[in-house]
Amino acid sequence: MNPKLNIATVIIALTGFSGIALALEPTNILDLEPTKRGAYTFYTPYLEDEVEAMAIVAPPPSKGTEAYNADMRAALQEYAPSRVAQATQDARISPDYYSKVFGAVLGETISIESTPAIYALIARSISDYGLSTYDAKDHYQRTRPFAKFGLPTCTPYAEDYLRDDGGYPSGHTAAGYGISLVLAKVAPERADELIERGKDYGHSRVVCKVHYLSDIEAGIKVAEAVLSYQMDVEQFNVDLEAAQKEWKALGN
Repeated sequence: MNPKLNIATVIIALTGFSGIALALEPTNILDLEPTKRGAYTFYTPYLEDEVEAMAIVAPPPSKGTEAYNADMRAALQEYAPSRVAQATQDARISPDYYSKVFGAVLGETISIESTPAIYALIARSISDYGLSTYDAKDHYQRTRPFAKFGLPTCTPYAEDYLRDDGGYPSGHTAAGYGISLVLAKVAPERADELIERGKDYGHSRVVCKVHYLSDIEAGIKVAEAVLSYQMDVEQFNVDLEAAQKEWKALGN
């Protein structure tokens, strides 16, 4: 036997079918070790390289433009205590929190135990979306509303970190809205409700005084681009199909 032939090549030669050797299995999230980046935990992303948000979004609105003025008005707006309470909860980025929030929209319990395929899809996708805004954040270094105006936030424990972290685009929005887009692929019949919750999750960052409206809009654009890249990744599609089957098995 030619020593340069690997086992996959031999199987292909004998069977004429490469899928036997190369087919991917759905992700078992228990096989992956989470890693920390700042205050957040991430699993292995689907994308090999982080998305370059700089190529996706325009610069933040310039002073004097209508978009800039809208940002300032929203930053100073008062919100009802109930909305502030929701925004405080929405400050979290984790597979468990997203499973809870979007599971409520779907009317199903989403968890690592009950729906492992959907949970794995969420967990790995968070990394793609949550890490996608950093190049633009670092470049623009946009001061956040609470720091500019001396306002209290929903998360005082995070204020020191956020003062030094650029606000444009919103990474929370990219992550939360991105997961709503992914789950809309899993349960397309609930797409409108999922995406609406994803947008509302992003707006929570405005309520918390840590982002402007245009930060949220830019985060949405980044998320939409990330999804298009994910759709070209074989492992993502394998996991998406497993999640879709799991969703249907729940009786949907």
